[in-house]
Amino acid sequence: MIKKLLMFIMCFTLLFSATSCISRGGEDSSPEHSGDTGASEDDSEEVLPVKEIVYTDMLSSKNINFFGRNYVNESLGMVEFDYSAAGFETEFTGTKLTATMYGKDKAGHGNTYLSVFVDGDEKILELESNKQKDYVLCEGLGEGTHRVKVLKRTELAFTQAGISRIWSDGDILKAPARRKLKFEFYGDSITCGYGSVSEIGDKGFKTATESALSTYAFFTAEHFNAECNFISYSGWYVTKSIDGTEGGDISKVYDKYSAANTDEWDFSSYVADIVVVNIGANDENYVNLNVSDKNTKGERIEYFDVKYTALITNLRRKYPNAYIFCVTGMLGENTLPNTILSVAELKQLDGDDKIFATTLYARDNPSELGTDGHPSESAHRKAANDLIEMITDCVPAEVLNK
Repeated sequence: MIKKLLMFIMCFTLLFSATSCISRGGEDSSPEHSGDTGASEDDSEEVLPVKEIVYTDMLSSKNINFFGRNYVNESLGMVEFDYSAAGFETEFTGTKLTATMYGKDKAGHGNTYLSVFVDGDEKILELESNKQKDYVLCEGLGEGTHRVKVLKRTELAFTQAGISRIWSDGDILKAPARRKLKFEFYGDSITCGYGSVSEIGDKGFKTATESALSTYAFFTAEHFNAECNFISYSGWYVTKSIDGTEGGDISKVYDKYSAANTDEWDFSSYVADIVVVNIGANDENYVNLNVSDKNTKGERIEYFDVKYTALITNLRRKYPNAYIFCVTGMLGENTLPNTILSVAELKQLDGDDKIFATTLYARDNPSELGTDGHPSESAHRKAANDLIEMITDCVPAEVLNK
């Protein structure tokens, strides 16, 4: 209760002490592949219906929306949507909608899983690995207009996904109007939904028990009726892994299309209003448990401070007007959360009135432990409630209701 009261006072004070944050410059590079995410936000634009859309036209088509950092993979002849919660959406008249898609099992933990929403009703679709195949997204529908949205449940660390063609027995119409408010989430296995839909106490990762759509991040975005981009991957950190390696440093990939495509991402193609950074759980393992690194624990914490500050600084340069929330604690971390909170506090003292930090609900009893001790869907919902409350307190209503 005291923590929530203090956070409310901090947010209230910052909101009324200044009207905008300090804008920090920065150069963005243009990617080789298209960063266009689909239909225009101009609702008055006339768009002709089509029978089918092929991959070469998808990212510029006004008949389909894409979500996530998507790109054309010419060698496979498809548009990839690799990150968690990435995908596409369209509307059509007819009874049946079919797509040619590709899935890949990257690490032997199972196939790619998607959620297919047909007029709001969800079904789970499993993609066979390493082959393109036609999948019926829906059939036997009644007359009228139908909306279909496809989102990737599983993460890039273990799976990939792509689409090469989509067609209907009727007409594919102008894509639905996009949501105005935009979120972007940077995170690790927690944000990916590792084990979020597993049996309680499950051991050993399987893609069938992971869903980014059952996470604090997705629940939060849905609460505010917002679009969301996930830049997340199991094992990511800003310092080193538990065994001292640096290959999973998010700072090396946050500005790329993905870990699978290292072309520079064009941040102007998706301008986030709210950025949430949930990184540090794997750094906590490095700080506390690594036995090969010669640095002391204090030196490791200082190194995390430097690297985490650099990441937040870089994100501020990319999004000078965004509200940034640094969150931590969902695995019960007890070493680095204070550092994360202090980074945000120092940024505030430096004049950035749109940055905030808090600890989220930690799964704290056996009934809330998913696979390998990760949060269950129940724990994610409680963490989402914490984040929703803070965002509501700290972000002006005119932004949240845009």
